[in-house]
Amino acid sequence: MKILAIHSTWQRTGSTLNLGFITNVLVKGGDTLYILNRYKEPSSVYLEECGAKLLYFNFPLKMNTTIYLEKSNPSIGKIIKQNFKEPFRFIIGFFLALHYINKLKPDILFLVDSTFPQCLLAGRIKKIKIVGEIQAELIQGKWGLRRKALVSIYNKCDVLLGITNYIISPFQNKTTKHKPKIYIIPNTIESDFEKQSLVLDGFDKPIKDYKIISFFGGSDEKKGINLFLSIVQRMNIIKNNLIFLLIGPFDVQAKYVIMDNDLVAKKRKAVSFYDYYEKNKLSNKLFLLQERDDILNLMNNSDVVLVPYSLPHFARPIIEAFSVKTPVIASDNDFNKEFIQSGENAILNKCDNLDAWIESLLNIIDDEELARTIGNNGFKTYLEHFNPQNISNKIKEAFSFDK
Repeated sequence: MKILAIHSTWQRTGSTLNLGFITNVLVKGGDTLYILNRYKEPSSVYLEECGAKLLYFNFPLKMNTTIYLEKSNPSIGKIIKQNFKEPFRFIIGFFLALHYINKLKPDILFLVDSTFPQCLLAGRIKKIKIVGEIQAELIQGKWGLRRKALVSIYNKCDVLLGITNYIISPFQNKTTKHKPKIYIIPNTIESDFEKQSLVLDGFDKPIKDYKIISFFGGSDEKKGINLFLSIVQRMNIIKNNLIFLLIGPFDVQAKYVIMDNDLVAKKRKAVSFYDYYEKNKLSNKLFLLQERDDILNLMNNSDVVLVPYSLPHFARPIIEAFSVKTPVIASDNDFNKEFIQSGENAILNKCDNLDAWIESLLNIIDDEELARTIGNNGFKTYLEHFNPQNISNKIKEAFSFDK
């Protein structure tokens, strides 16, 4: 079976890692998977390692001019250096995908992330089986155009994938003549990894004497970063044996809103990260690790993982922490409530309740038995809901069609 996937994320995000897992399953099953990506960056290198054949977002126009969607990729031909605005990206992505569909003649079109160009494609493709993937951010309600496009996907796809029932449920009650097969295929991760001791640049004290608290950030999750930095400020006063790790995309040039108490964040004044760092004397206390390939090892070396996301689609760090038995404190959004029982396999708190997060964190780091119990229960949840073998079988079924 020849499959063409449309993918637009350049970073190794949860979406990319999930696509990598799907790629590995399909390729091992004998399928050929082409992935249309922007250009050769971390995500495409990773997907190639998983067995995909990568195509890139360059498209020949008249006069031998090549247009690229990003200015940071000097290559063959005359380069249009300015960054395209979103409408132009959508238009180019749409026609580019049509170009490769006509060229490759795939048996299946896989619409990863369900972004707007993919939604347009769902309305144009007639003789190719379509698998659509629903991401949670598209049902947040603030992007009306994307919501309409999402309905288009639902109406046109042969198979619809969603990582939780919460994501799929708004589309299951639609009354249409065509109803796709629906599969709940959550993010998962293989728990095998090389266990190594944690090494932090410039830190020369015995790490075993400290409690490691990790936060796995996202570039579009500003509210969660604000809360994490507020937690760091408060906990740094209460305890002197803590190390905080901020892992993932993080803009040190930006300003952040620090809560001194439970005041709503918008009532606080934003401060620069450097002023915040110096004021709270966080040298050798807060480490910015940026994007890493050793996520599970960092999870394994952590005493607690914080997931204070306001958007309900950032669940992957929870699953990763579950897989290595590290206790989790997370936001109580509907996404997380689907597989977390607060106080049993993790602790859930309101995203703007700083006092509750501080209390939960103190309970975990001061009570080893509680931490062990929550970590073990999280691992049981991983085996029950996010078992890689079970999810592999679901993926094979979803893409089987006439096999």
